[in-house]
Amino acid sequence: MENLNKTVDDEENFMTYDYSAHLQQCFGGPYTMQTVLNLSCFGEFGAPIEPYVILGDFNKTNDFNSARGLVITFLLENHLDKQLNKKASEWEKGFVEKLKKHKNEHYYFSFMTERSIEDEIDRASSSDKVTVIISYLFMFIYVAFALGQYRVSENQLGSLFVNSKFTLGIAGVIVVALSVTSSIGVFAFYGIPATMIILEVQPFLILAVGVDNIFLLVQAYQRHSVIDSQLSLKERIAVICGEVIPSMMLSSISESTCFFLGAITDMPAVKTFSLYAGLAILFNFAFQATCFLALFIIDVRRQEAGRPEFFCWLRYPKIDNTYEESYMYRFFKNYYAPALLRRGTRLLVTVVFAAWFASSCLVMRNINLGLDEKMAVPEDSYMLTHFRNMERFMSVGPPVYFVINGRLSYEYRRVQNRVCGGTGCDKESLGAQIARASRFSNNSYISHPAMNWVDDYVAWLQPSGSPPCCRFFKNNGSFCPATQSKDACSSCNVTFVDGRPVREMFYDHLGQFLSDNPTKECTKGGKAAFSNAVDYHTLKGITATYYMTYHTPLKTQADFIRAMDNARWLAKNISCTINSAYSFIDQFDAQPDPPVTVFAYSPYYVFYEQYENIVWAAIVQLMLSLVVIFIVTFVILGMDPWSAMIIVGTIACILVNLIGLMYWWNIDFNAISVVNLVMSVGISVEFCSHIVRAYSLSYKRTRTERTHEALATIGCSVLSGITFTKFGGVIVLAFAHTQIFQVFYFRMFFGIVIIGGLHGLVFLPVILSIIGPPLNKRKMREILISEGYYHANTIRTVASEHRVITSSSLESNKDLAVHQKLFSSSSNE
Repeated sequence: MENLNKTVDDEENFMTYDYSAHLQQCFGGPYTMQTVLNLSCFGEFGAPIEPYVILGDFNKTNDFNSARGLVITFLLENHLDKQLNKKASEWEKGFVEKLKKHKNEHYYFSFMTERSIEDEIDRASSSDKVTVIISYLFMFIYVAFALGQYRVSENQLGSLFVNSKFTLGIAGVIVVALSVTSSIGVFAFYGIPATMIILEVQPFLILAVGVDNIFLLVQAYQRHSVIDSQLSLKERIAVICGEVIPSMMLSSISESTCFFLGAITDMPAVKTFSLYAGLAILFNFAFQATCFLALFIIDVRRQEAGRPEFFCWLRYPKIDNTYEESYMYRFFKNYYAPALLRRGTRLLVTVVFAAWFASSCLVMRNINLGLDEKMAVPEDSYMLTHFRNMERFMSVGPPVYFVINGRLSYEYRRVQNRVCGGTGCDKESLGAQIARASRFSNNSYISHPAMNWVDDYVAWLQPSGSPPCCRFFKNNGSFCPATQSKDACSSCNVTFVDGRPVREMFYDHLGQFLSDNPTKECTKGGKAAFSNAVDYHTLKGITATYYMTYHTPLKTQADFIRAMDNARWLAKNISCTINSAYSFIDQFDAQPDPPVTVFAYSPYYVFYEQYENIVWAAIVQLMLSLVVIFIVTFVILGMDPWSAMIIVGTIACILVNLIGLMYWWNIDFNAISVVNLVMSVGISVEFCSHIVRAYSLSYKRTRTERTHEALATIGCSVLSGITFTKFGGVIVLAFAHTQIFQVFYFRMFFGIVIIGGLHGLVFLPVILSIIGPPLNKRKMREILISEGYYHANTIRTVASEHRVITSSSLESNKDLAVHQKLFSSSSNE
């Protein structure tokens, strides 16, 4: 406050100078050590402050007087040891709490600290816990209600719960949840950490897989309980297991193998998620084939004994097992399947889905890369205002450091000329290339020339200063700061040749330069600006050093990625230029050092390095997943390549259309969306494999009839077990507090459910009815023989077109009935 109120009278010019005159001088010359107020323009930490770094929102270029934004930065000391950073972290916490309470009528401000993003993400996770729990509760209740059949016996209301499956549904969901916790426990034992993506996405995935299996098992029993009523419970369960468990195994092994393959990727988020998900799916299959099956048998015994789920000590008269198809089954069998499999409908479906696939292929290359940090915080976060203000008021972007890694012989004049940026430097030097890039900032994203310690050090060594910066005390020979009287000190007397210090004396005073604070007598002291910029050892020389400048203001994710790419390209070019300097060094005078590496670094690069190869990594991951699914389905479906190809082709269509949805719904491509895409491959197996397997096991005469049967028997399980179960739970996620939930979880999960359901229940049946695999003659013959319809020596031929059947030993009446049953619509019976 004293400096702000300070005034100086200029009697000669009849002027009075105040803080505004001081600011004008500092705007024009940040290195000014004494203004009209006898004050320095340097910051308290001893370095000059460029006005473009802290001021923003000008009316025109460098019109700092019109600036409407001011950036204030508090620097805290960081340590590699987290324990040593506790005090700094606590200071930041108190800083945030204090500023949250502070208000002023004259100005408004925003703020953030290094821990702010992490704190806000934690708060967002806590605030969205309720949303996620409601989502899962909705799915739990739906599963528990949808599994049962509700009929009343002799007007006794309690009998309504005899055929219900509410407790079994809850038990099934608990078994699914146990597979998730088992997976987490195994990897926690081996020290592999679980990320937020795993804890929030994996339960959704395992529910999608596990609940579908529960519906398949229960609905298969409900169909067979009347048809095979003459069989004992053990025999009925055996028939059901033989029908359903191979289908469960097909989908589970395909999905788990697909996820385990994801562990080979270089993306940590995808790798960890794939490991957890793959093991969880294996646990889920094992638990459902053992634990849930045992619970299911117990529940069936309760049901057949006429005991209700609740108040099980009661007993009601047993309801006759008359065959009563569910509403969903009747809808698929009598209405949906016949309408879908009409010739005109199939043509329309083929055209629509082909156009959808083509449009997705066209737009997928236009998806934006990145993850906007504003999405990671809640909508009521104080950081959202700060992010917007940074975009508006910052006239420069984040700092960027061009680091020379490796020992470089700076004592040689030609090496200095390849690095410096002042007079006498090469046109392709490091300083010159960065300065030239800053003149085309719209393309290079470099805003200003780099701070170059070589230029300042050479100027600091000059003996012609008044007083010279490089001095030593006459009495003891130690370094003499410029603030000391010139009578007590003598110049270092460094010899210069053509404006450069001689090679033998270059390193003699480098340590003193890096420890010298700038003063008004010597503004070139390097402690404040370069003490951390040079890794100097007396014996080894300079092994690493950086040159700092700033990016232009970066507002979009594309800006951040392009700025990083351009800086790295510039660093690569500088590296080639510097290494070429060694070809001019006298080989007989000194042995050249190994080539050095120049790389660009900025604090935000760590978040954007993944986008260098994320697209290619995602393509490889997804393609390998499809290959693995093909191999597994090919083997488990009895070496049936045609069925495996149809499954993989349908999954590929789902995947491409989901990627197209990302463009239309403004979903960026990043690690979270890649995890969701990998997950979509696993869920897509559920939409496809069960229907294709039911089709391949059918021995109806035509492709259309086999598709009709598969769609009627399995379609209702797919719709109720996956689509409806997930639909309600996904809708709840739209009300989450953070955009990251709304965009990457609600939108993508909603897309997975809708696109997967449409392809599994509309596109896939049409494809099967047109180009499905031919009738499996071997399986049909095995089934007929196993049922006793044919003798073992039966000779049977099925013609591809006319389905003509001949036999050398038919049991006339029984075989004729079988013929009529299997080929009732054939004209060649």
